[in-house]
Amino acid sequence: MVTDFFHLSTHRYQVHLPGTLSSSHPREGFLVRAEWSPQDRSHPPLRGYADLMAWPELGDLAIEEEMESILRGTPTTLGRRAVEMARLDATARADDRSLWTGIAEPPRSHYLAGSVGDLTHLDASALRRRGFRAIKVKWPASLSLESAGAILDGVLPVLGEAGMQLRIDFNGTAEAAPLAAFFEGRPALVEATELLEDPFPAEKLGWWAEFRLRVPQLALFVDRANQDDLELLRHADGWVIKPALQGLEWISRSREFNIKSLSFTQYLGHAVGNAWAAWHSAQAPQGQLRDSGLLFDSRIEGESETFAPALVSETSAFSTDRLREGQGIGWTEADFASLTWSSWR
Repeated sequence: MVTDFFHLSTHRYQVHLPGTLSSSHPREGFLVRAEWSPQDRSHPPLRGYADLMAWPELGDLAIEEEMESILRGTPTTLGRRAVEMARLDATARADDRSLWTGIAEPPRSHYLAGSVGDLTHLDASALRRRGFRAIKVKWPASLSLESAGAILDGVLPVLGEAGMQLRIDFNGTAEAAPLAAFFEGRPALVEATELLEDPFPAEKLGWWAEFRLRVPQLALFVDRANQDDLELLRHADGWVIKPALQGLEWISRSREFNIKSLSFTQYLGHAVGNAWAAWHSAQAPQGQLRDSGLLFDSRIEGESETFAPALVSETSAFSTDRLREGQGIGWTEADFASLTWSSWR
């Protein structure tokens, strides 16, 4: 049983996100510490760590409700995955080993800029010097095609000069016909765009097909797809895998579906969650891996530098040096003990 732990405690943190992903208030998440009884009762409890960040606007429960569902033994996918990762971490810590032993380095990251409007404030050349090859932005549902066109037309020369490409995430809010017309009239933007992520709702398969016929040059990636969305999963150009919601079995499924490109993203929470996303990505075949979303410019309020290096990097490479020196997914018991924990059960 995933929820067969005997004790659960959390460390509440607040994260400040980059660009327009931020707000007047930081987002709150939980580090989860779960404990299990060892088979040999003379040994100390098995103790493991994971991250729990919720996005209710994308379908998650509120963070407190996510925790309550875990305690009731009826976790959502998000809660179940947090406990699964904590169990993996606990098992490795009990053996005094790192989960990174024998694991390859994660892929490079794209740069997460916020929304389309944030592109006007970026120094694309500086990002390229840091090793980033692509900038990912969100296209808010409130952003009109006309306004987006003005912004994108203005930044294209700068992006082209820097050799940067765009990844645009719509979170399923666009419509096929007007979006296709938008790109058909902007061949330079098509050339500068590496992929579109979740442009249309999952159930609008006809829209995905229509857009692909009209703008075949653009790769369409699926994010947050349900495992039952078989047709959408099968015909996507690539998958975005969020280990906060999807386990290693999704890598195997991608091969069954003959998906040639995978990109992994963290859940915009704590460095521990970033480490788990990176660990999953490092186990995908190198030939499938695209640059992923493992790093973002962020700050955890009031926290020491112990965890920060896995959140912010001066390059596009996710460094695992510190993680490999620790136990489990990374860091030591002393590192986690330095945080404030509250008991739930």
